[in-house]
Amino acid sequence: LLPRVVPHSWHPLRVYAVLELGIALAAVILLYQLPSVGDFYVRSFASSNAKGWQTSVFLRAGIAGACLLPPTILMGGTLPAIARWFRSTPSGIANTGFFYSANIFGAVFGCLMASFYLLRVHDMVFATQVAVGINIAVAGIALLASRRLCYVPVPTDRQSLPKKSLSSLVAFLAIGLSGFAALGAEVVWTRELSLLLGATVYTFSLILAVFLIALGLGSVLGATWSRRTSSPSLAFTACQIAAAAGVLWAACITANSLPYWPIDVSLSTNPWLTFQLDVVRVAWAVFPPALCWGASFPLALATAAHGQDTSKMVAFAYAANTLGAIFGSIGCSWFAIPWLGIQVTHQL
Repeated sequence: LLPRVVPHSWHPLRVYAVLELGIALAAVILLYQLPSVGDFYVRSFASSNAKGWQTSVFLRAGIAGACLLPPTILMGGTLPAIARWFRSTPSGIANTGFFYSANIFGAVFGCLMASFYLLRVHDMVFATQVAVGINIAVAGIALLASRRLCYVPVPTDRQSLPKKSLSSLVAFLAIGLSGFAALGAEVVWTRELSLLLGATVYTFSLILAVFLIALGLGSVLGATWSRRTSSPSLAFTACQIAAAAGVLWAACITANSLPYWPIDVSLSTNPWLTFQLDVVRVAWAVFPPALCWGASFPLALATAAHGQDTSKMVAFAYAANTLGAIFGSIGCSWFAIPWLGIQVTHQL
């Protein structure tokens, strides 16, 4: 929505700073309103549960959406906002891919720091305060940089911008299906690996962190590749074929290899050694396909770029990938795995 709502003439760094401040404000409001939300949920749960499990699920989904949508909508606008700084050229698209990878690496650090340190050693209040402080610091840096860096808007005359070509629409559809497959596979891997590592928040965080590291490294490789190749669509195709082979690899590893490694995790009482072992086991299965999916996003941007508004193009690709990820996560966890089983879900 950001490219349609925010005027093109506004400085991208100032827009970025406002978004970061909005995220910090949403976190503070949520922190202080969460007890009231909890009381409302407790009062409503009995009546909703009496009407059936579907009503209970929708109640939880509605409460989670009301709490999480405001800050995450602002988070979703940050990449399109910063993309306005670049032109729709191979170099500009590659730079956008590097920003995407930097954002993913930040997500890895946040995931690990929150789950393995802030929430374990401190509490949710302290973890939220740290996140708010980081958002405010980023907003301040962006505002200071906007004073020193001059922004020249690209002409936004609709007649001067080409319409979306068939290749752009196909690229958006493909990156949406790529997100569907990626999050669906992550759901399957989380179910399988939690049987090995234990069904805890640490296991989920570890799988997510390894998955994000591979996405980040892949997006760096994809951004570099998009700058050098003359046919990004072929490179995008190669990444998707490699991702399919990677899913096959992960299926074989999680089912036929990892459970039979001659390892006794109870021999060590050092949690750091156990953490290292778990990282190796997760990465051995998850890393190859996630690397291919990470490289696909900047290559999809390069495929869709035909002199269009960079911000709108990035927003469309980002939205398609995210929507695909949502449907992949829900579709696999609610329907494919319960109805078809993990083996058929892997095959699909």
